[in-house]
Amino acid sequence: MQANFYPINKSRFVLMLVFFVLLAIGSLTGIYYIYTHPNDDGYVYMPRIVIALPILGVLGIIFALLNIFSGKKGLTISTAGLALNYGLNKFGPIAWTDIVSANKKRYLMNNYLVVYLKDPAAFVATRKGFNKRMYNENWSAHGSPLVINATQLTGDMDTILAEIKSRITVSA
Repeated sequence: MQANFYPINKSRFVLMLVFFVLLAIGSLTGIYYIYTHPNDDGYVYMPRIVIALPILGVLGIIFALLNIFSGKKGLTISTAGLALNYGLNKFGPIAWTDIVSANKKRYLMNNYLVVYLKDPAAFVATRKGFNKRMYNENWSAHGSPLVINATQLTGDMDTILAEIKSRITVSA
């Protein structure tokens, strides 16, 4: 079987870029307004959120640009296994012999592919720091540490799920 690559949906990241640019511009405008219009006593009251929003906007712009201009981001399905190479929960390749099944799930208006492992505890134990906590949260919420947000990928979720299931049955 040949390897198939499903790239990320760049139009979603362009929308994200527009949102974060507007957030940065709006929050910087707010900071400018606050500094040019002090209180009656001359005190400039600057809430922490007003300072944090431009930082969040710039970080979001960087994240969106990195995803838009990177051609290697997406989901790879190959004979070596399943690999996800974008986002905070990237993984792989995970051998097909370690995968038990896969299902689709809809949660908070997003489509997810949940990949069930033979030994999820061993998979989570190999992770460190924030990723380990995130995989544990996925495991408790979805029953598996491997959860793929299918709305961020190009390609039909049912097609991707069918290919994953066919690779699982071939390796079994």
